[in-house]
Amino acid sequence: MIGRIYFVSPSKGEQFFLRLLLTIFEGGKSWEHLRTWNGQVFATFKEACMARELLEDDHEWRICLEEAIAMQPRMVCHWLLAVILLTDEVVEPHLLWDQFKAGLCDDIKHKLHHMTHYQADQEIPEDDVYDYGLWDLNRILVGMGRSLANFSPIPFPQQQWAHRIPNPLLQAEQYDIDEMATLVDEQRAIFNSDQATAFDTVLESVTNNQSHLFFIHATGGCGKTFLCNTIATEVRKRGQVALCVALSGIAALLLDSGRTSHSCFKIPLSIHEDSVTGLKCNSYMFLVLQQTKVIIWDEVPMQHKYDIDAVDQCLRDLLEVINHLHLIALELTYYLE
Repeated sequence: MIGRIYFVSPSKGEQFFLRLLLTIFEGGKSWEHLRTWNGQVFATFKEACMARELLEDDHEWRICLEEAIAMQPRMVCHWLLAVILLTDEVVEPHLLWDQFKAGLCDDIKHKLHHMTHYQADQEIPEDDVYDYGLWDLNRILVGMGRSLANFSPIPFPQQQWAHRIPNPLLQAEQYDIDEMATLVDEQRAIFNSDQATAFDTVLESVTNNQSHLFFIHATGGCGKTFLCNTIATEVRKRGQVALCVALSGIAALLLDSGRTSHSCFKIPLSIHEDSVTGLKCNSYMFLVLQQTKVIIWDEVPMQHKYDIDAVDQCLRDLLEVINHLHLIALELTYYLE
C-alpha cells in the first residue's frame, strides 16, 4: 500500500512530532508504541523525539540571548525572545525561560514600584517579577498572533497586570476640571457670533452623541485654532478625551496638547492605497481612542488622501463602531495680495 503523510508545521506542536516519528519509525503498533524508546514510555511525542535525538538542542538560542542581555535594553530582549519562540525551532522553551528569566526581568522591580498596587518601600516578591515578565512576553506574542499557550510548558502569567499598569497616554489626558471650566468661560466671553455658533453646534452634537463631521474653513487669523482649543477644553472639562492633531509640528504646537497626525495615529511615511496605520489593539493608544469623544485635525486638506483613509480604516477595525467619535477638520486659506 502506498500512502502519503502531509506536511505539518512545527507550530502544530504534538502533530508535528508525531509526523516526525512516523517518518522514521517502522512497525509502529500504537500511539504508546510510538512514544516508547529503550523500554521507556514517554508522556508526549516531543519527549520521545528528544529521547531519540531527533531534535537539535537550543545552544545557539542560548548564546544569542546571553549576548543580547549583556548589551541590549530589556525591552529589546523580550522582543528577541518572542521572535525566537516564533521560529518554532526552540526544543525546550520552558528551560530557555528558566535560564534567562533573571536577566530578562532585572528591571521589572523598578517598573512595579511605580504601580499603585505596591508601596514605595515594599519588597516586591520575586514571583510577581517573573509573572510580570511572562505577561509582557505574552503581550508581545499576542500582538504577533500567538501566545504563551502555544509554547507549553512555559508557565502562563497568573495575574491580570493589564489592569494595574498606568497608561501614560491616558494620564496625559487628565486635566483639572475647575481650571478647564474657568478657561472655557474666559474664552467663550470673547467669541464672535460665528465662533459662538460653531461652538454651540459642535457641543450639541457631542452631548447628544450625534457623531458629526465638522469642517471649519476661514482665512488666516480668524480664530479657528482658538475656537478648536476652546472646544477641546470644554470636552476635557467633562472628563472626556479630545485629541488634537495636525499635519505639521508647527501647527500642532498651536493646539492644546497637540501632536502631529503621523505621531498620534502611527501613519506610515511612505503611504499608498493599501497602507494601514501602526496602531494595535494592545497599545496604549487603543485605550485612549476608546475614550476619545472629539478628534480635532488641523491642516486636513494638506494631508494625503491615503493618510486619512488609513486612519479611517484603522478606527473602524479597532473600535468596530465609531458612532461616538466627532471629527473637526480645519482648513487655512491664504490670500495673496
